Amino acid sequence: MMKYFTAFRTKCFSALLAAALIFAAGACSRGSAPPPNLLIIVSDALRADVIGCYGGEARTPNIDRLAAGGTRFEHCYATAPWTWPSAVSMFTGNYPTAYRATDEVLFPHKRPAPPPVTVFYVPGEEQLFGERLRSAGYDVRMAMQNPLPGRSNSLQGFEPLEPSVLTPERREAVQLVAGRDRRQSQPLLAMLDYLLNAPDHRPFCLLGWVLDPHGEYDPPARFKRGIDPGEPPLPHPLSYYAKLNSRQLKNVSGELSVAERAYIRALYLAEVAYVDQRVGRIIAALEHRALLESTLIVFTSDHGEAFWEHGHSSHGNTYFEEMVRVPLIFSGPGIPAGGTIDTPASHLDLAPTMAELIGIELDADVQGASYAGFFQGKAVAPGPIGLAGAHPQLQADALVEEGYKLIRGAGGALSLYRLDDDPGERADLAVEMPELAERMARRLDAMQAVNRLLSEGRPVPEAVDPYDRDVLAEQMKALGYVE
Repeated sequence: MMKYFTAFRTKCFSALLAAALIFAAGACSRGSAPPPNLLIIVSDALRADVIGCYGGEARTPNIDRLAAGGTRFEHCYATAPWTWPSAVSMFTGNYPTAYRATDEVLFPHKRPAPPPVTVFYVPGEEQLFGERLRSAGYDVRMAMQNPLPGRSNSLQGFEPLEPSVLTPERREAVQLVAGRDRRQSQPLLAMLDYLLNAPDHRPFCLLGWVLDPHGEYDPPARFKRGIDPGEPPLPHPLSYYAKLNSRQLKNVSGELSVAERAYIRALYLAEVAYVDQRVGRIIAALEHRALLESTLIVFTSDHGEAFWEHGHSSHGNTYFEEMVRVPLIFSGPGIPAGGTIDTPASHLDLAPTMAELIGIELDADVQGASYAGFFQGKAVAPGPIGLAGAHPQLQADALVEEGYKLIRGAGGALSLYRLDDDPGERADLAVEMPELAERMARRLDAMQAVNRLLSEGRPVPEAVDPYDRDVLAEQMKALGYVE
């Protein structure tokens, strides 16, 4: 443990040189093959079980194409059911609760004051995945539709793609792969322009974070045309349902009929189809530049989305499968085509895995471990998967281990589910199997004790200044997290 506490590094020349030497050694071990590009696509609030290649009903031919040409993880878990803590794990290789947390009271002038939101901060002293890539010679960029991942400071090393005025020639090239859809977002257009003009002299890493299908579920009209709201007519105009954000949806959930809930879920599926179209355009940009074969593509989500399976909608407050089981697909150099990994995996291991595939090294003290061995046909022993970071007044933490999931509420109540036989988590076995529930709870205690020690060894985050707090509050409000 003391090794970790002495591992906070400064961003100095010796660290950069060491990372560059590591990268060079990895390149030599791969022979003369140039290092692959890396494209990370995160689709916000996308639960795995709605995607076509996962057996879902959404129309997703482009995501399915990635899975057919690569390897799909059947059971991948985000470490938390909402963006902020989940992003911390994705790009640090550590649990969010291993970092210092503050309870931000947003809109404090409101009466009564809203409940605080627990947010986690990554110290700037840590050398993270993006910085290691940059030190190894990568052009490291990001195009973000969701501002919260950057708020955690877990995207150090990623330089934002700035919207630019395209020349007629570059605009024509972008429209060639994107079409003339006026609703295309600036981040997507920036991504496509970057991919069509990416530097030839060095590899790139591009993170594209798509906000959809995060609520509001309001895709373009052409994706809504096939949705039948049924008879009799719904009590509100159809536009009413498409404009409900996460908070509003939770507030009106008790008033919605079965037909209204079905229509809202259908809008979500249409949003997923819209995401898939954009994935197709990103692939087209890679093909246009003949970069598809030399680019490692990682497709995933930061968390899922609930539609009243356990009395909840949206996300953020439980650890049931619909909120934490997410897609994870690897495709590209060194990835077997048509593969499926049934062993449960965690986003805790995402950065270490990408680092090994690229040929760089992360901090030896990260909690996650690479599962790149799966792609080489090696046996990778599954470990327990911890889940934490939900709103603390509702759910405390959870553990997935040996086919079971234990959910521990904020009051200490335990619920136990056997995922193989009960994927919908309907039969609570905690009373029937108390010894197993208590053993898993003790493992959770040990895991959280380690996280507390790690967090205490990290610097206390600086206070957010009042102006920036107001900006954060508005961002959280726009995403439907606060009123």
